[in-house]
Parts: sequence; C-alpha cells; structure tokens
Amino acid sequence: DAAAATIAPSLPVPPPLFGADDVADLHAEDPVRFSDHLLRGAGVYGPRRIEYAFAAHDRDARVLLNVVSVGDRICGHRNIVHGGLIAALFDDFTGALFMLRAAGRYTGFTANLTVDYRTPLPAPSTFTVVVWIERVDGRKIVLRAEIRSVHPAVATDVADDAVFVIPAALGDGPAAADARSADAAGPPSVGARWAGADSTLYAECKALYIVPRQYYDAVIARGDVL
Repeated sequence: DAAAATIAPSLPVPPPLFGADDVADLHAEDPVRFSDHLLRGAGVYGPRRIEYAFAAHDRDARVLLNVVSVGDRICGHRNIVHGGLIAALFDDFTGALFMLRAAGRYTGFTANLTVDYRTPLPAPSTFTVVVWIERVDGRKIVLRAEIRSVHPAVATDVADDAVFVIPAALGDGPAAADARSADAAGPPSVGARWAGADSTLYAECKALYIVPRQYYDAVIARGDVL
C-alpha cells in the first residue's frame, strides 16, 4: 500500500519498559502490514495522529503492555484525545491479547466493552495501555485494560528524540488529582503495578470476548483449554 508506505516511521529501539526484563516479544508496529486496519492503517496511523506504538507481551502474567504516542489531530476537545479513539484503542488492544492467548487455536469477538473515563488524556502525549486477562469462564474471556501515563524516559518522540512530559498538561489538574485519589482508594491494579504507583489513570475498561461454539467445542474435544 503506497499511501501507508509513505508514512511508515523510522522506529527506534525503545528503552527498557519499567525494568521488565522478563517481557518477551517486544516489537514495533508496521503500518505497511496493517494498511487496511482502522487504527494502524494510513487513515489514523501517521504524523500528528497515532505516531507509533510498541508492545510487550508477558505470557506468564497474561499481560500485554503497549506504549503509544499520539499527536494533536485525534482530538475531541482541543488538545484532548477523542473518547471514541480511546474506546477503539481499548477494543484493539484487548483483542490483541485475546488473539495472543488463542495462538491460532480459535477466534472470538467483542461482546461487550465498558469504558470509564477518569481524566482527560492530553494530545499530544505518550501513554501506556496495560491489558490483562481477568478470568476465563467457558466460552467467555473477560479482560481488563487501563490507559496510564508512562515514565518520561519511555516517552521518546520518533522524529527528534524529544522527551514528552506526560502528565504536565492535564495530569496536575483537579481531574487528575481526583483520578489518583480514586486509584489509591483500593489495592493497586495490574495496570498500576506495571505502569507505576505514581502513574496517572486516564481511562479503564472491561471487555468481554466470546468464542464461537464451533471453535470452543473443537478446543474442548482436543482436551485443550482456552
């Protein structure tokens, strides 16, 4: 796809993610490979939109860690990431972890996606989307995800290696303070443990995926598990 090829960034090797030495499968997105994809194709993936994304998958912990950089052309309110894009990111990244778990043995579809917006997500900014599997119940797989700020050392701009200051624009305001207060009210979530206890929680979601019965029956017939 020529249009996608023209915006393919020259991606650097990302810095270590929060000291996660045991994380496997670190890779950069490939806009050419995903030319027809909603979020990774030429329509949304590019300068001042979704500028780059990295992913790391910890199989043992059943966690997918994504670091995403966005520009200022994906806004709802000025300099605030559109809520619809946040929902789409959640749907895409929970689906990615679902498919990593499936490993080609079955497929499935989003049945329900519930998003809670905690504080405005600045644009431009770099942030992390932490996704984990909460439980498996028959044909149903329930996943959780959070969008959080990242350590400034991780937030490196592709074009000129400039460092973004993640929480500065909105992370110090009343809404962010309320989000951190609510976040601290209970035990740390999986997202907080991966992104850091001091990270700002921008949004969180719960996703339900359903495995079609024919795939589920085939998995069970093999003596396998979802």
